[in-house]
Amino acid sequence: MKDRFFTDVLRNPHNRAILERWDELALLVGWLVASCLFQTVWNVQSECEPEAAIKDYDLFYFDPSDTSEADIRTLQQFDQVRGLALHHRRYRFGDDEISRSH
Repeated sequence: MKDRFFTDVLRNPHNRAILERWDELALLVGWLVASCLFQTVWNVQSECEPEAAIKDYDLFYFDPSDTSEADIRTLQQFDQVRGLALHHRRYRFGDDEISRSH
């Protein structure tokens, strides 16, 4: 299943171009995410052009030098967002300080 997913995703020339140049971004931690993956697989399985109906290509990344106490306070104002965002940081990045803020 995993191999099929990657094969389908790479049939989209935009996904392929982004991933071929990924190292140039020099991200510590990053992902190509969202509809550009889902929609590509859907398109391939539906026998449409792999890039059909995809409006954007989302890159998520984490930069530990780009966090601040103000960011954490902002997230803490929104319990639901804090639960998702800080949980994500804690388990994805092992940030002990953020883990203790839970």
